[in-house]
Amino acid sequence: MRIGFDARMMTHPGIGRYIGCLLREMIKQAGKDEFLLFGDPEHLQEFRDNENVKLISWKAPVYSIKEQITLPYNAEKIDLLHVPHLIYRFSIEGRWLSLPITLFIFFLPGRLLQL
Repeated sequence: MRIGFDARMMTHPGIGRYIGCLLREMIKQAGKDEFLLFGDPEHLQEFRDNENVKLISWKAPVYSIKEQITLPYNAEKIDLLHVPHLIYRFSIEGRWLSLPITLFIFFLPGRLLQL
């Protein structure tokens, strides 16, 4: 499965830690799944040596018009997209998940402390 992950907020406090911990664990347990990480490659260097990871440069500011205009997800033919912050996408093809971290706590209350 090709899993896209919007990692542009990797350096932000709070949500950045969530993104980093989630990606590290998902990639470690992935098996044959391929991860396409969207964001600034300079901020995602720790993932570049993984065989199942592809870094895709996308530096559009979060919550911007440029973000909506330059949307790179469709071009990559991903099976599932995870956007870890609240955002509305106007033209995403296929399955996608936007799961704000504040809601994530309610679904898996004990799991976040283990990450």
